[in-house]
Amino acid sequence: MAPITLSAILLMTIGSNSIERLTAENSFSSSQTPRQIWSTLDNGLEIAALPIVSLLPTSQQKVSVITLWAAGAHNDPLGNSGRTKLAAHMVPLCKSGDRPARSHRQWQDFHEGQAQIRAGSRHTWIIESVPPGQLLDTVKELSNRFSKLEITADDLARARQFLRSNKRSGKWGDSDRLSNKVLDRLDPLTSGPREKDDLDDISLAEMRQFLGESFQPINTRIAIVGPYDPGPLLEAVKQNLAPIAGGKKLIQPPVPVPVHGAVKPFSSEDSERGLVMRGWRVPPPGTVEALALGLFVPRAQRALQQGLGDCRWDPFLNPEVVLIHQEVYGSEPFQPKSIEEAISRIEATVEFAIYAPLEGGDFEGARKSIGIQLGAYRVHEEVSMVSPLPVAEVVLLRRVFNMDETKLQNEFGRNHMLQLQRLQEKNLTAEKAVSGTIVPTRITDGKSSIQRELR
Repeated sequence: MAPITLSAILLMTIGSNSIERLTAENSFSSSQTPRQIWSTLDNGLEIAALPIVSLLPTSQQKVSVITLWAAGAHNDPLGNSGRTKLAAHMVPLCKSGDRPARSHRQWQDFHEGQAQIRAGSRHTWIIESVPPGQLLDTVKELSNRFSKLEITADDLARARQFLRSNKRSGKWGDSDRLSNKVLDRLDPLTSGPREKDDLDDISLAEMRQFLGESFQPINTRIAIVGPYDPGPLLEAVKQNLAPIAGGKKLIQPPVPVPVHGAVKPFSSEDSERGLVMRGWRVPPPGTVEALALGLFVPRAQRALQQGLGDCRWDPFLNPEVVLIHQEVYGSEPFQPKSIEEAISRIEATVEFAIYAPLEGGDFEGARKSIGIQLGAYRVHEEVSMVSPLPVAEVVLLRRVFNMDETKLQNEFGRNHMLQLQRLQEKNLTAEKAVSGTIVPTRITDGKSSIQRELR
């Protein structure tokens, strides 16, 4: 395969209505300018085939394969909380074609620990890493997941057990619980609270029906990125994926109405530490309005890090929510020693991230991290030629959110103070916030006073 420079090809997207056209346009030669190609097959499956050079020895090279399923927690009905997440953990594990059923550990071992599932509010990411020599077999495996997935009661029981065994406890469990309570207000689910566990109420017949109807090519995008020859890959796509029936398109649920205010405080599992959190809904990725997050989030992170606080924005799981949290009552010298002090620190952090003079490092940091996910910058070659995963992630984010890279790059940092101030005025106000707190069991603060402070 001829060397391919990522900056020359990343996200130069074209459309195609047939796999034959896709194959013809991927016949690269050294004299051609290689291009990333998205193709929509006749069955509705969208595929991005992006070969890139690896700097690693052949024995260490990997290809990132991401299956993006257009289903998430918002697709779960009342009484079926966790259904989509449970289903996602069954797709790569249940018997498919000639490949027998396997445990989560066996799946991880097969991919040398480089496999994961990200179950978000509206999308689910099944991420796998394979050697280039196994890529054609992987395409066949992807095909079998659509057409030959066999789900048994044992598979369902193993998936339930795995999800429950991975529920965090202690300090991290507290953080998860508070995040879920704040998200329940900012992004309410039809199925009910995120902490609710309906996994035992989801029958084998219901799971088979749900996967059979929703995990279909028309509801799926696949990105294949790494060091491989595109010719054989596209032939494998033509033979294995193109003939599958597309299925019925999922109806995407509407955007829920947030319920602002403070959630009820509760006691922590960690007797020494508490947590204060505040969150807001923010513009979706791909919009000019969201670009301000590229400066706001890393600046807020920098202001909070000494006191073990953080600012989180996750484009994969909850792309329209930003959360700021601050530990309290801990033993670190910079940590707040009261709920009131933690709230003040969060408020001061927002003011700093919006109004403090920008430094050159703010833009440089955004270029290497969050600015890439917002569509304003490309993954750097020194990263992509070692690990293709960040490229595969960005390829899908830009497809899902219909990002105009040229427009976003031109707008990022332009009139940055105005962009940041608009973000605060339209989104990060006290009236639009959801706040919550966890109090250590050793603290005697009255819950009523804590509730007043949060408001």
